[in-house]
Amino acid sequence: MDETTTKIKIPPHSKESEMMVLGCMLTSINHFKTAADSLDDSDFYYTEHKIIFGILKNASKNDKPTDIHLVCEELRRQDKLNAVGGAAYITALAQYAGTSAYIEEYVNVIRDKSILRSVIYAAQSIEKGAFDNENPQELILKALEQYKQIEQHGSSKEKFPIKFLNQFDENFLLTNPPPKPMLLEYANEKGIPTGFLPKGIPAMLVGAGGVGKTHLLAQLAISVATGTPWLDTFTTTAHCGAEKKGNVFFGLGENQYDDIHRVLYKAAKKLREHQPDILEEDPLVVASKRIAAFSFCGQQAAFLEDKKPSLYFRQLKIRLEEMAPKEGWSLIILDPVSRLMGADTETDNAAATQFIALLEELIIDLPGNPTVLFAHHMSKAAIQAKDQDQTAARGASALTDGVRWQCNFSKEISKDVSNVAILKMTKSNFTKSIEEIKTTKDFDGYIERLQAPSADQTIKPVQF
Repeated sequence: MDETTTKIKIPPHSKESEMMVLGCMLTSINHFKTAADSLDDSDFYYTEHKIIFGILKNASKNDKPTDIHLVCEELRRQDKLNAVGGAAYITALAQYAGTSAYIEEYVNVIRDKSILRSVIYAAQSIEKGAFDNENPQELILKALEQYKQIEQHGSSKEKFPIKFLNQFDENFLLTNPPPKPMLLEYANEKGIPTGFLPKGIPAMLVGAGGVGKTHLLAQLAISVATGTPWLDTFTTTAHCGAEKKGNVFFGLGENQYDDIHRVLYKAAKKLREHQPDILEEDPLVVASKRIAAFSFCGQQAAFLEDKKPSLYFRQLKIRLEEMAPKEGWSLIILDPVSRLMGADTETDNAAATQFIALLEELIIDLPGNPTVLFAHHMSKAAIQAKDQDQTAARGASALTDGVRWQCNFSKEISKDVSNVAILKMTKSNFTKSIEEIKTTKDFDGYIERLQAPSADQTIKPVQF
């Protein structure tokens, strides 16, 4: 009978590098800072080295010296000195390091070995899940999450890039900050371009059912994709993309694809009617390459389940990353948000805050750092109120607290013109508020700004 032997595979590690780094930390304050800022105790393979590194880092955190004698005393106090090899081993580490000037190289070796071990452990976990017949979609997402965590852990400096102000390229106290990038702007009463809808924020459009929120958002999607004014007032900016045109994800939860077709066609109809004949290329043909339409109607599309990001959210985020155009996304439209929030989010402020955090994750991680603008229903009390404010949104107040920009869209009864709706900015963290804008909707559902005969096209900013 043949005997077979199985070679035991030892995870990647470098004892010499670990000894060198710990020794350098014991003998040089500069080397200590380099290692402490770049590594965690979990990056060390040997248990005794994990313990020693933890003692050194905690001592420094508490402004205590980290020489050999005091480190030994602390280890003895915690009854761990023998576990690490005694005072003789601590002394040997300091002597082993000597005056090495290459601690950065040893730190990189330790970090790289730690990452490789994490990859191995993650692969083993995924392999076990596959053999245990776990749900394949959940297993794939689990793998993606694990490897993303490994990537983020690759450098503590990258994970927590905390700096003092004097360490930045520009001192925050002495240098003018760059202006907040805008997706849309308008000409104020002096003709000066003024920001309206900022780039890279969570934003909310609040309105009662049937007021025309979806049509208004469809027109916004086409305006961003074509670089044409929205409501004949708000123009796109260079932050949308090349030629002031951007890429838009248009996701609807109460409309199937036939409905989305009708909504977008009606929104595009006016632009086609006013399109100059001399154009060589149809702007709507170009826009069709910039707008991605998606229906989550009929799907269990909650972003949160059991107070955690759902499988649906993770899958959608991955797909948005895969489908992102070269220039990235400029605008993500979600309508209505109630289909995405989950069972408790609309009434639970803590859950609503978590939901906003997921939208911020999309903004930060998706190419282009888009604005995420969602539509939400207006409360019954707000519908009946004469003057609506930030509290108009239905449900948890944390939604309004979490977004950086909010506009209300509500009907108004007018003696002169029927079918009038008011667009009113009720919150903006980065721009001035503006005068409310009256709009009217035609037979096709197209929404236009309603102008008094003598009114100027500009609008006036007002103070909060």
